[in-house]
Amino acid sequence: MRSQMRFGGRGCVFVLFVVFAVAAVSWTGEASTATSGLMEALMQEPPTTPPPDPDPDPDPDPDPDPDPDPDPDPVVTARPSETVRTNVNEAIAASGRVVPGVDPVDVDVADLFENTEGTEGADFSVSSSDMSVATVEITSNPRVRITPVGVGTTTITVTAVGSEEASVEFDFTVAQAPDTTPRPSETVQANVDVVLATTSRRPVPGADPVNVDIVDLFEGTEGTDSDDFRATSSDESVATVEISGPRPQGASSLSMITRQGVGVALKITPVGVGTATISVSTTWSTDSVEFDFTVAASRPDGRSPETVQSNVDAAIVAGGGLVPGRDPVNVDVDDLFTGSHGAHFRATSSNPEVATVGITPDQRVRVTPVGIGTATITVTMTEAGGGDRYSVEFEVTVASSVPALPLVATGLLGMLLFGAGVYRRRRRR
Repeated sequence: MRSQMRFGGRGCVFVLFVVFAVAAVSWTGEASTATSGLMEALMQEPPTTPPPDPDPDPDPDPDPDPDPDPDPDPVVTARPSETVRTNVNEAIAASGRVVPGVDPVDVDVADLFENTEGTEGADFSVSSSDMSVATVEITSNPRVRITPVGVGTTTITVTAVGSEEASVEFDFTVAQAPDTTPRPSETVQANVDVVLATTSRRPVPGADPVNVDIVDLFEGTEGTDSDDFRATSSDESVATVEISGPRPQGASSLSMITRQGVGVALKITPVGVGTATISVSTTWSTDSVEFDFTVAASRPDGRSPETVQSNVDAAIVAGGGLVPGRDPVNVDVDDLFTGSHGAHFRATSSNPEVATVGITPDQRVRVTPVGIGTATITVTMTEAGGGDRYSVEFEVTVASSVPALPLVATGLLGMLLFGAGVYRRRRRR
């Protein structure tokens, strides 16, 4: 019994020992595992922490603006009929009288419609109710081009393509051309000369313009205006031209007072010395009038008596002298007057029995010796058209049939005769 108790006590101790050993081994393994995990954790690098941003952007990007739908193009609309009529009248006035055969009349579509910016010719259509009066078309500008064909009235209709109510209408009238005809050339030149004579002295460079009334150039000018005529100059370095006077309603030019009252006038401005051919015609016909317009270097006047006599004496000597029966002597009028171009001349002799005088077709004073003696010649210059008159005088002497030789010539003749006498005496010896 006692031995069993000893064995039992020892067995319990043994069992406890085994339990404690197993527990120790288990604990030692766990501790070892924990220790190993801790060491691995210590051996690893610490995690990197991103540095804080000291200046964060307080304003975030704003939301983008939404893309709105673009505004629709403005719709082309017709202008009021009164506005259309006024604008068409102005276009007609700027083109001149509307008669068959003249240049077309162009009307801008902006004068007929609103909101036409960016439009083209294809955006409009046009029609004429009577193509025998006027034909129509749309240009690329765009403009409505109306070409007069025959006398009458037609209705022009212009429509914006694709627009329901954008349509305008206006009447276009082609009138009968005035019965205006050019005056004869001789009459025209004479009338211009009269204007020059009655309004101013002969034109020189820089002088005031000369105004010639249109009735001096054409017949049947009643009812015409300045836009019915065109003028050109063959040489604008000599004279420039323009038509001035009343214009149709809607035009910008003002009326001009001419010598015959309010009317259409041809304005000629002298520029430089010379002669220009001025041509004037109507806008509906190629028939025209032409005349010469001369600008002189200086105003007309007679030269000084001393200069006149000296020039005449030189011409007589150059012509071989004045001896009865010999040829006449010609004196250029420019030796007697200034500004003589285009003027008219008349000459008289105080003693036709000594010398007669006349004017040649090329404007020279011709002195014809008749008998021995002295005569006073008077030459009068009259401006074209019967303007101012200027006169000069000079004397001419008609010598005998054997005129007295000049002193030098007499001395030479004496020397020749003396030499001939000496020669004859030597031969006799």
